Amino acid sequence: MEDGFRSFGDSQRAAAAGGLQGLGDVYRAWALQHPALYRLMFGGALAAYVDCQPDPGAAMDAMQPLKDAVASAQSAGTLREAPVDLVAAAIWGQVHGLVSLELAQVGPPQADWARVYTQALEAVGRGWAA
Repeated sequence: MEDGFRSFGDSQRAAAAGGLQGLGDVYRAWALQHPALYRLMFGGALAAYVDCQPDPGAAMDAMQPLKDAVASAQSAGTLREAPVDLVAAAIWGQVHGLVSLELAQVGPPQADWARVYTQALEAVGRGWAA
């Protein structure tokens, strides 16, 4: 799991220059390229059988680019002021939920997940806009 969080974190750091939109796009792309690892990291299924939790540092390090992007957008005046951790968690929850539904194939059989995801990212941006 920790290797997964490191790989995911590397992909997020590489996308950081693209701001929140870039991070969101790469979040989904990484998950679709590594579906089994994504499920292992976030699904909790393994924890039902053995006591295995990722190193909290590895998991939080992977989310640091999101926090940095939130803080940067707030400093630029494009994202409304609220605690960075709160905004980052809310954004993460929304994109994570959509990706998880897509990987689980839960939803309309003909869902255009790429379009749904793009529309959701835009809505998230509008929702937090300053």
